[in-house]
Amino acid sequence: MHSPAEDRRRAPRIRMAAPVKLRVSRTGRYLPARSIDLSTAGALVELDRDTKLPVGTTVRLAVQRDASQAVVRAEAMVEATVVRVADDPRRVALAFSAVESAASKAA
Repeated sequence: MHSPAEDRRRAPRIRMAAPVKLRVSRTGRYLPARSIDLSTAGALVELDRDTKLPVGTTVRLAVQRDASQAVVRAEAMVEATVVRVADDPRRVALAFSAVESAASKAA
């Protein structure tokens, strides 16, 4: 049985634990995190630190080869918006902006 959140998803998700780097658009600050799952429409990530990212925050995300990768090229990052914060505020759900734009143009 699927949860209501799973039923609302536009794309199937796959579990993928990988280091990711988020860049908060408003501040330019980089935040280390780990992916929990990914899809073509979004991702669930867990931040390494207790950092507040409220719903509506715009970030850029890159999946890294390993956590020691210090530099991430701008073209390797995708824009996303925080759409949900879990009970554990380190876990945030992201919707990829490019996917939303393409879907709205197709509608």
